[in-house]
Amino acid sequence: MNKTIKIVIGAVVVVLIIGFAWYFQKSQKQNENKDIIKNVVKIEDIKIGAILDLTSPLASYGVEYKRGL
Repeated sequence: MNKTIKIVIGAVVVVLIIGFAWYFQKSQKQNENKDIIKNVVKIEDIKIGAILDLTSPLASYGVEYKRGL
């Protein structure tokens, strides 16, 4: 192999190594960020409460509102 081909192959290898290092570093940071977010924000059920009129002449509205929740 002549000198030019060796230089080109060496350059390609260096670029591939840098690319793999960058990719793995980026994916590791994303995984760390996901873990941090999971620890900070705990996902819990949100309970919605409402005081509805279910026994007066306006009970028909309260029943419909209850169905909407």
